[in-house]
Amino acid sequence: MNSNGPTFPHRMVIRRIALVMVLINFTVAISFLVIARRQVRQMTACLIILESEQQKIQQVRDELNTCRQQVEILAMLDKRAVGIDEQDYQSLARVMIEQSRLYGYSPELLLALIQVESSFNNYAVSDKGAIGLMQLQPETAEYLCSHLDLSWQGPHTLFDPHLNIRLGTYYLSLLHERFQDLNCALEAYNKGPSRVSTQLASGLQVQGVFSRDIDRYHLEFKKKIGRI
Repeated sequence: MNSNGPTFPHRMVIRRIALVMVLINFTVAISFLVIARRQVRQMTACLIILESEQQKIQQVRDELNTCRQQVEILAMLDKRAVGIDEQDYQSLARVMIEQSRLYGYSPELLLALIQVESSFNNYAVSDKGAIGLMQLQPETAEYLCSHLDLSWQGPHTLFDPHLNIRLGTYYLSLLHERFQDLNCALEAYNKGPSRVSTQLASGLQVQGVFSRDIDRYHLEFKKKIGRI
C-alpha cells in the first residue's frame, strides 16, 4: 500500500469535488450576472420614467409662465391700448409671446418698445410717416413682408396690430444681428441703421434717450410679472 499520497479512487473524488465547486461558482456567477442585468434594466426604465416626468414638469412650468405672461400683456392692453378691439387682445398677447420666443426676446421688451414708439396707439402715425404700434416706415415694412412672404396691401396694412408686431419684432432681430448689440439695434430701430453705422464708425456713443427709455419700461414691465 502506498502511503505517500491519495490513492487513485481518492484522487477521482477530489477531482469531482473540485469540478462540482467550479460548477457551483459558475452557476453563482451567472445568477449574479442575471440579477445585475435585471437591475440595470430596471434602473434604465426608472431613469426613462424620471426623465419623462421631468419633461412634463418643465412643460407645466412653461405653460404657467406663458399664462402669467398672457395675463400681464392683457392687463397692459386693457389699460393702455388705443384703437384695438378688445376681442383682439387674446390673439395679440399670443402673437407677442410667439414672436418674443421666435427671436429670443422677452415679451416685456416688446411691450416696452411699443410703449416708447406709439404708447400702444394702433393708429399712431409719426411726423416722418412711421405707422402703427411699432412705428414702421411703409417702405421698410414692405421689404420685411417680402422677406417673411407676407401680403403687403399698402401702408394701411400696418394698422393690423398682429402684422405690425410681427414685422417690428423681425426688424429688431435683423438690426440686432447686424450690430451685435441690443442697445445699438434699438437706437437703429429709432434713428435708422445708416445713422447708427455712421456713429459707430466715428467712435461716438450710440446709446441715447430712446434705448434708455426702453430699458426703463422693460424693467418696469418685468417687475409687474412678479406681482401677478
